[in-house]
Amino acid sequence: MRLGILGFLMVSAVATLPTKAFSGDDLRKEIDARNKFLPLPLGKVRPEGWLKKEGELATAPRGLCGDMSILEDNVWRKPKKIKRRGATGWWPYEQQGYFMDGITRIALVMGDEKLMDAAKKTYDAVAERSSKNPNGYFFCDDGGYKKDWAEGKDEGNDRQRWFKTGVEGMYWSMAVFSRGLLAEYMATGDKRLLEVLKQEFRHYYNKGRDEKLRGKPVTGYELYLNRGMAMLGPMAEYIRLSGDEVAYGRAVEIFKNNEDGMLKNYLAGHPTTICHGVTYNELTKLYAIGYLLTGRKDYLQASVNAYDFVEKNHTQPHGVHTAQEFLKGIGSTKGTETCDVADYMWSNLWLLRATGKGKYADIIERAFYNAAQRAVSHDYRTHVYFQTPNQIPGHEVCGKQAKYIKCHRPICCARNLTRILPNFIGHGCMKTADGLAVIFYIPSKIAANVGGKDVAFHIDTNYPFLGDSKIVFDNADAAEFPLKLRVPGWCSNPAFKLNGKKLDIKADSDGFAVIARPWKKGDAVEVDFPMEPRVVEGVEQYIVDEKGKEAHMRGHGKPIDIQGFVKGAPFAYVARGPLTFSLPLKTEDDAKAALVVPQKNIKVSAAPAPDGWTWGDKPPVTLEVDLQKIDWPIGDPPKLPAKTFKLDPARVVRKTLIPYGCTDIHRMTMFPVAK
Repeated sequence: MRLGILGFLMVSAVATLPTKAFSGDDLRKEIDARNKFLPLPLGKVRPEGWLKKEGELATAPRGLCGDMSILEDNVWRKPKKIKRRGATGWWPYEQQGYFMDGITRIALVMGDEKLMDAAKKTYDAVAERSSKNPNGYFFCDDGGYKKDWAEGKDEGNDRQRWFKTGVEGMYWSMAVFSRGLLAEYMATGDKRLLEVLKQEFRHYYNKGRDEKLRGKPVTGYELYLNRGMAMLGPMAEYIRLSGDEVAYGRAVEIFKNNEDGMLKNYLAGHPTTICHGVTYNELTKLYAIGYLLTGRKDYLQASVNAYDFVEKNHTQPHGVHTAQEFLKGIGSTKGTETCDVADYMWSNLWLLRATGKGKYADIIERAFYNAAQRAVSHDYRTHVYFQTPNQIPGHEVCGKQAKYIKCHRPICCARNLTRILPNFIGHGCMKTADGLAVIFYIPSKIAANVGGKDVAFHIDTNYPFLGDSKIVFDNADAAEFPLKLRVPGWCSNPAFKLNGKKLDIKADSDGFAVIARPWKKGDAVEVDFPMEPRVVEGVEQYIVDEKGKEAHMRGHGKPIDIQGFVKGAPFAYVARGPLTFSLPLKTEDDAKAALVVPQKNIKVSAAPAPDGWTWGDKPPVTLEVDLQKIDWPIGDPPKLPAKTFKLDPARVVRKTLIPYGCTDIHRMTMFPVAK
């Protein structure tokens, strides 16, 4: 039971606040100062060219982001009783929470007033419902959940109770939906929504790690049972915007009460090896967010370690880690869930904000230009549940879940993918402490206010197909500030011009070049990132149990003992800039080819993407490479050969690779190796 809830929270806030007294304004300023980058209001970065076309396809009536029927009849607008409490009864609230977040953001990014108005009806309904529940409850119309919320139920690591009540699913679903509430508030300034968030976060309860688990490594199973902790993400953003000292005290307390497992594990370099992918993304970034609230650098380092680990040990050539539904190592036939494409990008955006390091933007754009484009069909009407680097005709993996259909079940992916496009576009340019930063070189128009002065510029770019971009200022009055320009980590020799004259500037240790000056109408910055093809070699790896068998954690069952990673087959793939390249396959025999390493002559054919271009059209860039025909008895699943092939010039042929994002289902991305 809660201590007469507000009294409990006030005691908690006093107990956990730093000795320095905060006012709301002071709190906001300190949190803002720790954010190396902050997003511009949604709609201030507007896509142009081919990216605008992609947005139009997504928000069309038959597009996955434009289905008005979901908005009209979603459970947040018209709450219903949950017939089956427990493990899955809350799923519709989670799924439509993703949808509301994504739709709100893409409507604002695209300037789609019809979608904005439809989304607003749901937020109006939630604000009305919340106003009648002063304890912050606005979940489903179910007396059991209302009681659990009022009493502060948290099943923690009680598996049987967790699956019986679904309380963590309630917290998780409200966290997901609250991101949309925040987006709507930040765009409209509607104070009713701020009040909804205030009551929700002042009443959110998390008891912390169970005493019996203290001192032990945190497992993926334990993280899954604590999914409600995801509430801390939108809670932190609310605190930054509101300066709410009571919610701040509560958040600090929850972070502290969960330190024992997550913080100690990740600081010691022992992140959770196997975990539900979405859970890993939603929870392991939280301590980076905790750093933004508290300034504790050990919090930030814990999240940095967690993502360094997943990038090294689970991330595929298409830019996102395996998650089928659990982390599975690296492999040509291992799947990545579409939900994880959205969540991996979102998590790395938080790490970008907290660290200021451009490497996280590199990770985000690699995911967007590769995995994100194959998560959906080229017309944005269908999607896959899982994607794999290789799909060989006659030997398909992941079954029906790798096919493009309108809505896979469970429908989390169909709803979560709506977040991908607006989160990428909306962070194309971000605020710094004293200026602006170009994060992604996307065809776009940007409007911002810096130091009280309006700034406007547009980006004409051929990126990611060619390396050149031009930033042209459109503001009538001069505005002086530093402009940060991200230099991708793969580029060793960037070139810059200002108003036609070469600039001798270099990237700093965070990966940004800086030009500080007054900016006026007509000023133009040209950047060029030469894109050389590169061959990347690796070795597949698998997670095995204590008996040496590949570990699978299915059905969120009991924890299993993990022996560690074992190495599998060697592989190689080809990349250029942020793009990964694949061989389109028509037959099984097309896949019987090894990539020659090293490549002596990769022929690049590249041109700008025309306005109206889509990823299903003729690729703007192709690579001609040397492949060697090999004898490979392809099995099921079609695992790569365990050996490296000896180079045989008589069997080498020239083949054309296209961007991974331009492929259909059948493709070869991770090749056997011939040396």
